[in-house]
Parts: sequence; C-alpha cells; structure tokens
Amino acid sequence: MQRTFITAAALFAAVLTAGTARADECAPTSSVDPLRLLRQSSLDLRGEVPSFDEYERVRASDDPQTEVSLIIEEMFDGDAYRRTLREYHAGLLWSTVNEDILPRLPSPQAHISAFGSSLIWRAAGKRREYRGDNIDCLDQEQPADAYDGTGRPTALETYDDPACRGGTCQREGWVWVEPYWAPETQVRVCAWDAQEFEVGETGESCDDYTVNDNRCGCGPNLIRCGRISNSLVPDADEDAREALAEEPLRIFEWVITQDRSYLEAFTTQTSFLNGPSAHYYEWLTGVNDEERGNSIVGYDSAYGDIPDIGYPEQDSWVQFEREGSHAGVLTTFAYLIRFASNRARANRFYTAFYCDPFVPPEGGIPAEAGDPPANLRERDGCDGCHEVLEPAAAHWGRWRTGGTYGLLREDLVSFETPREECVACAEGTEETCSAFCQSYYITADNAHPDEFAEFAGMPQAAIWLSDAEKDALEVGPSALLDEPSEQRRIAQCTVRNLATHLYGRELEADDLAWLEEQTDALQSSNYSFNGLLRRLIADPRYRSID
Repeated sequence: MQRTFITAAALFAAVLTAGTARADECAPTSSVDPLRLLRQSSLDLRGEVPSFDEYERVRASDDPQTEVSLIIEEMFDGDAYRRTLREYHAGLLWSTVNEDILPRLPSPQAHISAFGSSLIWRAAGKRREYRGDNIDCLDQEQPADAYDGTGRPTALETYDDPACRGGTCQREGWVWVEPYWAPETQVRVCAWDAQEFEVGETGESCDDYTVNDNRCGCGPNLIRCGRISNSLVPDADEDAREALAEEPLRIFEWVITQDRSYLEAFTTQTSFLNGPSAHYYEWLTGVNDEERGNSIVGYDSAYGDIPDIGYPEQDSWVQFEREGSHAGVLTTFAYLIRFASNRARANRFYTAFYCDPFVPPEGGIPAEAGDPPANLRERDGCDGCHEVLEPAAAHWGRWRTGGTYGLLREDLVSFETPREECVACAEGTEETCSAFCQSYYITADNAHPDEFAEFAGMPQAAIWLSDAEKDALEVGPSALLDEPSEQRRIAQCTVRNLATHLYGRELEADDLAWLEEQTDALQSSNYSFNGLLRRLIADPRYRSID
C-alpha cells in the first residue's frame, strides 16, 4: 500500500532545530532537548526507556535532532511497539476475560477441576451420571487397572443408597493421563472421566456435547474438557482467558502494522488464534459445528476452519479467516463476553470509537407519573439516549448475550415471525418456557404487559424498531461505519483518543481547528494509524510536554 504521509525523519528535520531547551522554557517551542524527546518517544512507542546505545548515538551525532528522528522511525518495527499497540487498544476496548468478569469460561462441554490432596481431576457435572450421586472417584494408592469387555473402567466400590440414582452408587479409581495443556507430563484423572471412546452406548458421537452417556469421557488427552480454577489449582484456565482477551488486540496490531485502513479493525473477518484460544473454539464452545448447532435451538460461532495449533503454543499467533457476519474486534469472544448485552456493546463502541458516550441528563432521570411506557425511547429522561442506543444495539441482535457466546443462526431464528414455543410461555409454566425463550424472546415473565401484548414470542432484539432499523439485525456491527459521516466520527475520535493519550490532557477549545486538520489528514492517508502517530509525535504539542 502506498503511504500518503511523509516519514518521521522528514517531519522532525523540518520542525526541530538543534540545541538543548532550558529547564524553564515555555510551551510551545520550536526547540527541544533531543535526549528528552528520545526518552519520551521511546516510552510512548515501546513502553520502555531507550537503550544505552541509542543515547550514545544521539550524543555522538553532529545532528542530534535528525538522529533522534531516525531512531524513532526504527521504533515502529519492533516487538515492543506491537506490544504497546495492543496495550493501548486494550485500554479502549477494556479487553479482559478474567474471573471477575466471567467466573467460568462458557462451554456446554464438560469441565474438569482438581480435588483432594492428590490433585485428582474430575468432571463434577458428570458425577451423578457416572457414580449415581455427586461423589468423587476413589483415591487409591495405585491407578485403576480393571476394565470390562468393552474397555470401560469397572467400579471398585458399589453400595446401595436411596439417594443415588437407581438406588446404587458406584465409585472407580483414577488413571494417569497426559493432558493437552501439559504434554509430556501426567496428572491423575478419575477413570470414568478419562474415557476416550469416540461413540457412546447409544452410538452417538462423544464429541457432541448433548450426549450424556456413561461411555463419553474427556477423550484422548482430556481434549473435550475445559479446566476450572479452584483453591487447589487457582489459575487453571488463565492461559485460555488471556488468549481470548488478546484476540481483538491482535486484530488491531495486524491492521496497524500492515498499514491497512484503521476502519478494517471493525469490519475484517481476519482474526488470530494461538494454542489455547484455538483449542477453546475447536473443542469447548460447542458452537462451531452445524450438526451440533442444530441440536440446541441453533447457534454457531461462524469461526470457519480453526487453525491446528498445539495448546502449549501460547506465543504462536496464526492468522485465519472467520465466516458469516463477523465484524473485526466487535464480534470477538472478548468483546461480546466483556459487554454481555447488546446495549452495553453499542455503548462501548460509541464511547471508545465515536467519543460519544451515553450519559443521563443533568439532574438525573425524572420521576415518572403513573406507569412508565414499555418503550425506553418514549420515557422522560431516557429517550435522549435510547433513541440512538436502541437502533445501535440492534447491530448485535444476532449474537448471544448474558455471558454466553455464539451467533443465532438465520435458518433457525427469524426476526420476522414469532417463535411458537416462546409464545407458549404466556401460560407461565416452566414446561413450556425454555431458557432460550427467556433469554432471547419476549415472554410473559420477562416483558412489560404492553410489550408482551405487541411482541409476544418475538426476539427481544427486534422490538420497537422501525422497518429500516431492523436491517441492522442482519447486517451486523460493521454497518456502524459504512457511511461517510460515521467514518468521519471514528477518524476524529481516533485522533482525539491518541492525542489525549500522548499529550496527557484532554483537548480544549483552542485545539478544535487542529483536531479537524488532523482528522482530515487521517482520512486522506487511508486511515493510517501509523501516519497519525508520526504526525502527533512531530507536533509542537508533543514536544512541549514537560
């Protein structure tokens, strides 16, 4: 791609003059201490101070200002710069998938955790199915070695108990297993949880998370089961959490270092996975297989062909292409989980990338006289935000909410017609009202009476939208920047965010003309973030920072 901006070396040579600034110099100034500029730029671009050799290069140079500009240009190619880009955008996205945000990584597959002084791993959710009650396997001194004619471990202890399923409880021992997360090591695993059969007693695949079968265990190397942290192993899934949180940041890094349009970060289907995140999507989400998606009211992740990366390869990030309506960072796991409702997703986008947060009116929300209208766009004090927020949130209408992950499939979820089973929720009985209906459709239990009367059995994401606004449900969040005015908003906000970050202050009224000039330059450079960063570092506002 042809760059339309001039190099940092040319910028600095044009605007900087040799000499050392006095300690009491007043901003702005055309002269700056080159060593101070080198240190300041290195901290901002690499998050670290310059090296001894870089300082010596400047001191030994006949033209220290130009030498500094050359070193700054070199900073744009290093790993430290790429790390800084990720950290900067983590601050904009609030990208985190820690246990405070998400106590457990969502997965319909089995989870395993350690118990006892011997650290034996077991799938707590399968205990009643395997052993008849919520009891663990026996902690024997030696691994279990008794198997029936089919190769299934046999019970070492059987006893009658009315509390057990079928009136009988059974317990087996443990076996050694080399887990997927730590090859060439072994851990103790309850023998029934460690089963490797491909199909269950009914002939159904054990890879299918809907199968609750005594022969279906965690599979070879425990590949089908995700780990749960507890007091015995507090950081069991930390590597997967960190990888999922980093995925959108890798998209930003790729867009910027490849000098692509910054807008692509919000529209591209390109993404990046390492070992832990690839394993999570392939084995633990249960939403990337069409057949399995059909079996639970239909959703998938549209992640396409997951790269084959060994779980321990945490530093190997592989580029691949997603499918369907994915839209850059805005449909990554980390973004959708961090902001669990469609309104929250729209709010973060408007705040971070339009610089237009939704805030309540001064004095707060006024008290309602009588019953408030069900439509938030008609409530006093709420209408100002929700008139914009509701149609904006609709851009995520096909994505699951509430701490779960997946895409509601078009062939199974319609925004045009009511879902009969969800209309049946009007009866108010648990037998006719599924968790899926309660989460995504208008039912008597989760809606205002006026809302239910008009939209019974319709998807919640579609209510109160005009016909034109409903288009957002299908086109997805990429439509938030398909108009020139929207692209201008993102460009201006990008300048404002980066300037605030570099200059350590909010822009003021005197900066507005400058802001427009920088926005024009960003757009004319095909939204080159690198070009913007070079210009802001060369600007007198940056050189006048104490």
